[in-house]
Amino acid sequence: MKVLLTGEIQVGKTTIINRLLEELQLTPSGFRTLRQIIAGKQVGFVMKDLTGIVPADCHPLYIAKGGAQGYWEPVIDTFEDWGVKILQESLASPKDLILMDELGHFESTAFTFQQKVQECLSSPIPVLGVIKQRSTPFLDHIRSRDDVHIITITRNNRNEQYAKIKAYLQANYKRTDLRQ
Repeated sequence: MKVLLTGEIQVGKTTIINRLLEELQLTPSGFRTLRQIIAGKQVGFVMKDLTGIVPADCHPLYIAKGGAQGYWEPVIDTFEDWGVKILQESLASPKDLILMDELGHFESTAFTFQQKVQECLSSPIPVLGVIKQRSTPFLDHIRSRDDVHIITITRNNRNEQYAKIKAYLQANYKRTDLRQ
């Protein structure tokens, strides 16, 4: 069971994931991407570890920082170091599923990380996540996989899609307590 949500920014993809995790009482390993705000200004994006391997006192795991011309500059080392470690730990974790929120273009040249994402998608462990709509070789390869269900979320369909995804998870997830 591999389900990745896609759609425009701020349509509710992560909100759907949060509701699913809460209502189905699922504990994920993996990572989340969060905006890094300092003094009220967004200065980048960070990777939040859900496995517990990153020390609490570790500096923020920036995956992109504000560039000089107003563009986000990818921080490839974060993907290639901590990102790979987080996904490796997720493959060995007893948690319910691997969360990858989100897969995007910042990791376009993080080839070891990309291989680890593919390994997670090829594993028997359920994967839930978000994939950017942008076209890159990495993201397009994920979209081309027969074993990955890509679901487009819009403001108009998000409630309906939530219900469908929840029913799909209940029907296809291996834990018997989800079939209630």
